[in-house]
Amino acid sequence: MSITFTDDRSRIFFEGEPIAACPSWLSGRITDASLTYVEDTAYYYLFITWGDEGVDSHVRVGRSRDAKGPYLDPQGRSLNDWDDAEHPTGFLFLSSFLFDDEDGIRGPYGGQLTGRNPSEISGESPVSGVDENSDAAPVKETDSAAGPEQEACGKTDCEDFITVPAGWDCFFTFHKSNNAKVIFPVLFSDDGWPLICPGEAPEGERVIRASYTLKELQGFYECVTFVPSVPQVPYSSNFAALLPNNVQGIMSMQSREWACPISEDADGRVELGGSIRGSYRLDGRVLHLAFAHDRVSLCMCTATDASNGFPTIFLTGMSDSGIAYMLKKITLPQPNHYNRK
Repeated sequence: MSITFTDDRSRIFFEGEPIAACPSWLSGRITDASLTYVEDTAYYYLFITWGDEGVDSHVRVGRSRDAKGPYLDPQGRSLNDWDDAEHPTGFLFLSSFLFDDEDGIRGPYGGQLTGRNPSEISGESPVSGVDENSDAAPVKETDSAAGPEQEACGKTDCEDFITVPAGWDCFFTFHKSNNAKVIFPVLFSDDGWPLICPGEAPEGERVIRASYTLKELQGFYECVTFVPSVPQVPYSSNFAALLPNNVQGIMSMQSREWACPISEDADGRVELGGSIRGSYRLDGRVLHLAFAHDRVSLCMCTATDASNGFPTIFLTGMSDSGIAYMLKKITLPQPNHYNRK
């Protein structure tokens, strides 16, 4: 089974059923599409790329319980519905972004969600940011009746229907503007949405959802958000801080009162980008951020920071409004202004 396109690549079909369309109000075409079934979540995930490859191309995703769709985004809108220019459909899974001191990702395109059996991880890292010859994320080719059968091609332009068996780790393989191949680990939210972890797996280890203490999580981060608007532009990171309740932040205008009151059950204060303040609460393996305008649920993991080669904490998740968040913990030079009480 495979995905087919119309001649102008404005629509995508699976076994004759329309499953996604290019925006009717946008000049362009769907440059790539891939379909993966993940046994752990029991969802089919349709990843579509559109925009100019290597320029403003980006990857959106919808999901369905049925391979023939409909494929919906987090707001329940179908990837076939592209008539509303003010509300583009599809969860913006990956776009151009840049953390400080990194080369960044520009114009990602041609993505495929694949899997790897954790028992195959040895002393070698399962991912490599720019290794064109990497085949470290093997996948399984399948049809609806037979289930996983054999090793698939592993190419990002492969249109095969892929199944990731239960218990396997997931990765997203794509290309960026210089045609280099990039492989990022993928986590899944509690309700089954795929989330990019923009780091590499530490050598010989897995990148999986983890639990941390409040003390381990508190500190300073770089934060990237993906807003599903059109056209897409590169997203630079903002500064973010997770602070204890008794620590006053630099962005609170030297006031003894927190500008945005927080609930009694909050575990601490959060500052984002200098102008957005709120609170956070740790609930098992999920960190919840609460702002006046939105709420965010973040999965947690440890991966390698590409800027220095050291492991650090990454947070990745989605807001109630469908905006993707990626945070990387960093160390600031001392002294800093966050020591005020």
